Amino acid sequence: MNATLATLRTGVVCADRLVCTPAWADHGRPLPGDFFGRLYYLRSGEGHVTHHGRTMPLLPGRLTAIPAFTPCTYVCPRRMHLAYVHYTATVFGALEPFACLGWPFQVPVPDRDAMEGLWTRLVATGNDPSPARGLESDGLLRLLLAPFVAAGHAGAAAPQLDGVERLQPVFAYVERNVAARITLADLARQVHLQPTYFSNRFTTVMGISPMTYVLRQRVERAQGLLRLTDRKLQDIAEAVGFRDAFYFSRVFTRLTGLPPSHYRRATPADWHA
Repeated sequence: MNATLATLRTGVVCADRLVCTPAWADHGRPLPGDFFGRLYYLRSGEGHVTHHGRTMPLLPGRLTAIPAFTPCTYVCPRRMHLAYVHYTATVFGALEPFACLGWPFQVPVPDRDAMEGLWTRLVATGNDPSPARGLESDGLLRLLLAPFVAAGHAGAAAPQLDGVERLQPVFAYVERNVAARITLADLARQVHLQPTYFSNRFTTVMGISPMTYVLRQRVERAQGLLRLTDRKLQDIAEAVGFRDAFYFSRVFTRLTGLPPSHYRRATPADWHA
């Protein structure tokens, strides 16, 4: 596990506090996932979020995670005071750690006073572009992620973790070459396996085929570009390895539930407050 966590890369996108009302995040209407994950800490009030088939109450004294690229519904029946951080986190270069390492989506907070102080510092540093502040905010983010790591380590081991670690060269290759043509033989070559055997092994470990993994990585990269830039769809399609904007749009819609243009206009949940 230590070797896996050594590959963890994190970053703060933004952090803030907000007051939510029943209009928060369209009150139960499913919203698409974003290229960033979310951590929520409720200071007062109550609500709930639903993702991965689970409804989790938002209550004071708990940290709740919504991993990146996760469609979710958000409900605030009355009024609540929420602290949140949008963050990025990957292991092995590209994998979402909650899915890969089996971290739980919610953990208790043993010391609320210390947690309030941590959030105060994170909100103060999370939106500061200076290098020193960025380093500090990243450290604070990791302190927030630590209870999830501890809870995941205490529970059942993440399935197929050894197999995932052996596939690390494949993940790194896809990350480096997401804009280029990638074949099954290219991927198999990274771990010195025959393509058919590699494909079967990858599918067993990851639950999806190698080429489906490549498509997902391309779409996830496109989600970030759609949110953060005003580049044309054809330019974004080419930047993530699609030569045809129509095919890109079709794959993007199938994997996210929204056409690229609609996804670009959709408002992130926390901005509905």
